[in-house]
Amino acid sequence: METLNNTDSLKQFRQPVFGLLVTHHGIGQELVKAAESIVGPQERLTVLSNQNASYDSLCRQIQAVLPADQDTVIMVDYFGGSAHLAVRSLCMSNTQWTLVSGVNLPMLLSFITKRDQLPFSELVEVIRTDAVRGIR
Repeated sequence: METLNNTDSLKQFRQPVFGLLVTHHGIGQELVKAAESIVGPQERLTVLSNQNASYDSLCRQIQAVLPADQDTVIMVDYFGGSAHLAVRSLCMSNTQWTLVSGVNLPMLLSFITKRDQLPFSELVEVIRTDAVRGIR
C-alpha cells in the first residue's frame, strides 16, 4: 500500500520563506556573503542597511522590498536599534512578517537551510534556538 504525504508534495511547489536582513552599515551584506560561501547563492533573501537613512526613509525602503502576502522573516542586528524600531513598527501591520533580532551567521545559515522545510512558526523558533546555540 502506498501512502502519499500531501505536505511533502506541497513542499516541492512552495517557495522558500522570504528573508530580509536590516542591519547597521554593511553587516548584513557581509553575513550573506559568508553564508553564500558556505551554502551557495540564495534567492528570496534581501539586505538593507540603515547607513545614511533616516527612520522614515528606512521604513520606506523596508516596505518597498517586503512581500505583502508571504511569510517573511526579518532579521536585524541590534535589539532596540534603528533597524529594529523601523521593522517593529511595520510588523505590527502584517502578521506574516516576523522580526528576529541579534542576527548572526548560525541564525542566517539555519534560516537558509530550513526555510523550505519547516512550517513558518516552527522555522522562527528553530532559527532563534540555532542562533543562541551558535554562541559558546
